[in-house]
Formats: sequence, structure tokens, C-alpha cells
Amino acid sequence: MIALVFYGPFWIGHSIYDIQLSFTTPPSALFAENSILRAILVWGHDHRLPADTMGSILIQIFSIRKIWDDINIAILGIMCIVGAIWMWHAPSIRTFTLAALAALGALLIVTPWFFDWYITWLIGLAAVSLPLSHSRVGRALLAFTLTFSASAFLTYLFKDGYPPFGIWTGLVCLTTIVPPLLAFLIAFITWHHTASKTTFERRSRK
Repeated sequence: MIALVFYGPFWIGHSIYDIQLSFTTPPSALFAENSILRAILVWGHDHRLPADTMGSILIQIFSIRKIWDDINIAILGIMCIVGAIWMWHAPSIRTFTLAALAALGALLIVTPWFFDWYITWLIGLAAVSLPLSHSRVGRALLAFTLTFSASAFLTYLFKDGYPPFGIWTGLVCLTTIVPPLLAFLIAFITWHHTASKTTFERRSRK
């Protein structure tokens, strides 16, 4: 519905085939940028592995854009199922927003085409979900979003060859997605201890 409202006026006068091509032929639908796929492509080009080895076979498989498109679809399907179960147990607008935040965050990790401004979608959803002090998953997702909003800018640090770092596409992938994943895990693991400590201190004061 939203696509019809915003894209509809630009579709007037074009055939269905032309409209389909507008979604399937742009660079974002065919190539890779600032992503795991991009890192694999560059690594495979710069570091030739012996043929018929496991490493070479894996590089060849995961260098195919279609594989990552299928991974995106699988991730989206899994997150939709998880979100539906979550909504079943805790039906609320906040739950829906957090489920959307988790799904979009997972997609941005594996998407073949990534730019730092994509993080604005996550920030908007995280802001709507506040406050999150009483939710383990919510606080972990907030930590993920805030860290990702900073690490996403590292794509410019290694991509454009600023000295002394130079150009290293593989490192862009690691510096972009590893910090937010670690932030999520740390916030998720430590939340219970923090909450328990706060509860204990309140009881002690009484």
C-alpha cells in the first residue's frame, strides 16, 4: 500500500515489465557493497585458493548474490515467525516495534548492499520503543542499534583509503557488524545481573 502511494505516480505510463525491471535491475539488486558478500568477493579475488579445497568451494558458493538473497529471505521468514510468537505472548505496540527492530537489524547484518544511512530505520524504531529498562531483549536491541549507528560510519574509514588505514574491504565488514553483535550479547547477558542488583539494593534500603 505504501509502495503504491509513493511509487504509483512514477509508474504511470510504464508497462508492468518496466516496473518489474525497476526493482530487479538497479545495482542494489545485483551487486554488493559494504557487506559480507562484498568482503568475500574481494577476498576471493585477492587470495586465490587451490581448486577443489573446502575453502575454495565455500568462497565460490558464498560469492553468489542469489545465495545471499535466499539467506535474506530465510532470515526474514525466521524473524517473522519469532515476532509472531513474541506477539502471541505479549501483544502490544512495543512488542511489535521491537520485533520489527530485530528483524530489520538481522537483515542489515546479512544484506548484500549496505550504506550507513540505513541505520536511521533502526534508530527510529528504537526511539519509538523507549523506555526499555525492564526488557532484556529491548535493552540488548537498543545497545545493538546505538553501537551499529556508530560502527556503520567505519565503512568510509577503510573503503576510501584514508591513511594510515588504506583500503581493506574485508575489515569493513568486520568493523561494521561485529561491534553491534557484541554489544547485543553483552547487554543481553548482563541485564539480569544488573536488574537483580538493583532489586537487592532497593530491598536493603527498606
